[in-house]
Amino acid sequence: MSSSVGRSNVRQEDEPPSGWSAAFEPDDLGVASFSRYIRRMRHGKRSAMPIALAALAVSSLATPAGAAPPRPAARPLEVASLFGNPAGCAVLRDLATGEERRGGALCDTALSPCSTFKIPNALIGLDAGVMKDEHHRFGWDGKPRQREAWNREMDLAEAMRVSCVPCFQELARTTGLVRMQRKVDAFAYGNRDLSAGIDRFWLGSTLAITPREQVRFLADLWLDRLPVSPTARNTVRRILRQGGGEGWSWSGKTGSCGHPDTTKQAHGWFVGEAERGGRRVVFAVVEQAEGAVGTRSRELARRLLVREGLLPETAE
Repeated sequence: MSSSVGRSNVRQEDEPPSGWSAAFEPDDLGVASFSRYIRRMRHGKRSAMPIALAALAVSSLATPAGAAPPRPAARPLEVASLFGNPAGCAVLRDLATGEERRGGALCDTALSPCSTFKIPNALIGLDAGVMKDEHHRFGWDGKPRQREAWNREMDLAEAMRVSCVPCFQELARTTGLVRMQRKVDAFAYGNRDLSAGIDRFWLGSTLAITPREQVRFLADLWLDRLPVSPTARNTVRRILRQGGGEGWSWSGKTGSCGHPDTTKQAHGWFVGEAERGGRRVVFAVVEQAEGAVGTRSRELARRLLVREGLLPETAE
């Protein structure tokens, strides 16, 4: 039996403050330059420097050193025609500008990530060295599983494609709770609650995440901001690919959580990334309704991305 076990976002430099004199460039803001300015002022000589210093002071108060520029306010996203009566949410974030568009009742509602957690699960296992790449093999003990597609040995790429729950439960157990919790905390992933157990916490249990948090996590993945190795993130991005053609591509993962023994409604996710014509977004679509499943959310996401010009009509 086999072993059981994009592109970076470059933030543009700030433009010079309004009123900045060409005679005093930002590179001149050193101790020596400041001392010369004080001597000039004592002898009654004036320059454009006060304007520069005042602008710099205001800028420093408004944006602390090292802080990211404020993200543009979210614009509404029309989703009524997408979801109809069931509760849902769709969020799109532009990876170049950071602009977020969202619509629906569940955008700030924390729900179980279901099988969308296979994304961080794989990242963590690869980063920890539990797996080397997408060719890592998961064994099968010959016992029938919940789905026929899971009843065989398979590699990581196929396990992600068919959403093999037993494979990723095995991966989580091999990774271990300590390493898993450390990375979930480092990712700031949802409520970070793994208390249901190492192979259960993401399956309609204690871990919960909102659609907006899903999109933030995905932006960090595609912009190389997650604390994992390049091998880990590049491997996961490859195995999430859904399809593509000339000038376009999309990637993603489904997730489904049914609640037959509780009063909770089932919900289905599809989360991922899409690129077309120089535009690149990450997205999350979730629907909560009787019979909601990830495959339906995938179709809802496809229709939304087609409508927004991010996928061609022929995308599957």
